Amino acid sequence: MNKLWLLSLSLFLFPAACNNSSSGRQSEKPIVVVSIEPQQYVMDFLVKDDFKVITLLDRGSDPETFEPTAAKRLMADKADLFLAVGSLPFEDKFAANLSDNVKTYKSDKGIKYIFGTHSHGHSHEDEHCGDPHIWSSPSGMKIVGSNMAEALVLTYPHMKDSIYSRLSKFNNHVDSIDESLKLRLSADPVHAFAVWHPSLSYLARDYWNKYQWDKRVRRCRRSRFVVL
Repeated sequence: MNKLWLLSLSLFLFPAACNNSSSGRQSEKPIVVVSIEPQQYVMDFLVKDDFKVITLLDRGSDPETFEPTAAKRLMADKADLFLAVGSLPFEDKFAANLSDNVKTYKSDKGIKYIFGTHSHGHSHEDEHCGDPHIWSSPSGMKIVGSNMAEALVLTYPHMKDSIYSRLSKFNNHVDSIDESLKLRLSADPVHAFAVWHPSLSYLARDYWNKYQWDKRVRRCRRSRFVVL
């Protein structure tokens, strides 16, 4: 079976955020801070080029140990809004140190968290922490997008019609991906998949109605898997 469709999904789930060069006019745009690149992707739909968007988490960084650079902290203090995912370890500390003028909203309202998949073996508390990768399924991204749009409208009420119109287009885009995945899976079903890090639990729940993080995968022979 050709499994390259999963690679196309990754392009949606983990898009590259393009950083435009600064200009005098760009510095006058409202500034919004987001935590991760998938939120940048949503912002590209909701506000296009009307805002300057700062993404905190650098590509390849570990959110467990991440610390924003001094430059990003200084820029964030000039922002109107910090849109946190709501589930990443660095977010609460970062928000607590922001200027009082910066409003903070979380994007996870309405998410049904999955527990017990993201243990790092540090303590029993790990098993009770919700899996933070809420953006890893189309349904999760729609919830994140809706919450981000709501926060933007509360902060910029004069842009309400524009933001909600763009949210509708974003939802249509996500729905098309959802339908494409369902069609592909119905034609050529995948019964299980393995990843090195438990980051696709929400995807598994949505499309296979099950999810299990099995540490034994690490001990399996490489020859037993198709590497995508």
